[in-house]
Amino acid sequence: YLELLRFLFNESSKIINNLLLSFENNKLSPQKQINKLAVHTGLIEKKSGEIDWNNDASSIYAKFRAFIEWPKIYSVFNKKRFIIHDLTISNYRSTSPGAIEKIDGKICVHTSTEMIVLSQIQFEGKKIIDASTYFNNFDLSKINLKTY
Repeated sequence: YLELLRFLFNESSKIINNLLLSFENNKLSPQKQINKLAVHTGLIEKKSGEIDWNNDASSIYAKFRAFIEWPKIYSVFNKKRFIIHDLTISNYRSTSPGAIEKIDGKICVHTSTEMIVLSQIQFEGKKIIDASTYFNNFDLSKINLKTY
């Protein structure tokens, strides 16, 4: 995602000067926006990154990709916010959104569809760690991220 961002930035910087010169020399004429076709969106805030585990895995993954730079996506465990730095969608079917299981040594969180595999997480003020290392010390059968 970041490679694409850098590529697009570099490519657009090559043509923007020509576009500005064309506009300045009246070779381009502005067109009025058709307001009824305009799309409006809300501001993205830090709290926009909170995960709702009731959503489907694809939506959560799309949010992860969209917020990879800022505000990042996060969940809450033991009243502490943790940022998710890496995740994948698994092939495992989900049954209880927010519940956590360890499958094949990986930490999997249930969504409304497939499970999400958490790889790298970071609690506030701490270093990035493997999710499996952190959650290894807990009874996962008693954890549901929806209730924290």
